Amino acid sequence: MRGRDGFTLIELLVALMVGSIVLATAQQILDALTDSARAAQSASVAIDRHANGDDLLHLLTKQLDVATPGAKPFFGTERVTEFSSWCEVPHGWLELCAVVLAIDTVSAQPAVVVRFGDSSRVALVRGFRHGAFRYLESAENGGTWQRVWGRGVSTPLAIGVILDRDTLIVPVGERG
Repeated sequence: MRGRDGFTLIELLVALMVGSIVLATAQQILDALTDSARAAQSASVAIDRHANGDDLLHLLTKQLDVATPGAKPFFGTERVTEFSSWCEVPHGWLELCAVVLAIDTVSAQPAVVVRFGDSSRVALVRGFRHGAFRYLESAENGGTWQRVWGRGVSTPLAIGVILDRDTLIVPVGERG
């Protein structure tokens, strides 16, 4: 009997089939990992955006001012809240700025947005169906909340941002 110097056609075809199966399986695994990584990145961006929106909202209400000459009086309805706050400017210091919080639409979705006097707009919170603002007048006996806060020198103790079944309570800083 003669010795073999190579592979038969059948052996080569079997090796190619096994290799193809391994490569197809590896491709599916890589696709699943890529999809998982994209989903994790999207979730991370959404969480960061929400946290940054909360931080900005708290900062603006903490630095709310109605007593400085030129400051807007506090005013609020269920859909819009207007006041003046101390905003950081690109030069690194704070300047009095007009702030409007609104339940608005961003990319055809409801959103809580903040608009500044220079007409810039930032979406603070997204991903809800129904939203409204409330204003804490008194914290006694569980709190007295108002749907409308008239223009005046006083400010509420806090602003309630009601989104679907969740409420974010944002304390107001120095009361003017």
